Parts: sequence; C-alpha cells; structure tokens
Amino acid sequence: MTLRQNQDGAVMLYTVLVIGLAALAFLSALSRTSIGEFYQIQRSIESQQGLAQLMGCEDELLIQLQADPNFSATTIESGTATCDLALSSPQPSTRSANLSLTSNSLTRQIHLDFSVSPVVVTSVSESF
Repeated sequence: MTLRQNQDGAVMLYTVLVIGLAALAFLSALSRTSIGEFYQIQRSIESQQGLAQLMGCEDELLIQLQADPNFSATTIESGTATCDLALSSPQPSTRSANLSLTSNSLTRQIHLDFSVSPVVVTSVSESF
C-alpha cells in the first residue's frame, strides 16, 4: 500500500487566499475614501452654516446702522452667532466693516463698504 499525497487542494487554497487578500485591500481603500468623503461633506455643511450665520450678522449690522449712523461696537449678535466686528471710516460719508465668525475651527470673513446716510452697501467681498 502506497501513500499518495493529493496537491489539488493547495492550488484552490492559494487562489482563495489571493482573491480574499485582493478583496480586503479593495474594501480597505473603499472605506478610507468613504470616510474622507464624509469628512469633506461635513466640513462643507459647517462652512455653509457659518456663512449663513455671518450673513445674519451682516443684516443685523445694517439694521443697527440704519437706526443709528454712529453705531460702534466690536461684536454683533444674530440668532446664535456672535460675530467680531471692526468698523472704520475712510471718508466722512462712507464706512467700512470687517465681520468675522469662527465656528468649529472654520473662520469666515466678509468686508463691507457702505455709505452712512442713508445706508447703502456699495460692495461686499468675502476673504478667506
């Protein structure tokens, strides 16, 4: 009686291992990409919310200036947002304002130029 060793199962085992490792590598790359995309989407949502809050502060500033042309403050509150404010008067009839809001480590800033009586916004720009 002779012992015969069958090698047919080894080829199949190696094939399954190679396919399994390739699938594992693919799924790892896919999950890493998905996590990165989720992070980018979350940051984009936070950025848009920050811009909406900053525009609310801009509206509040214009309301305050309409009521009092000599309005001067260092912060503006609008809803749940508190924005930092820097006002300047480059000319007697015009003023400039820099509004900034930091939320969740994101900072959004806008610069406004406007005339005072009546309040007319001449330019608005966002700086990054």
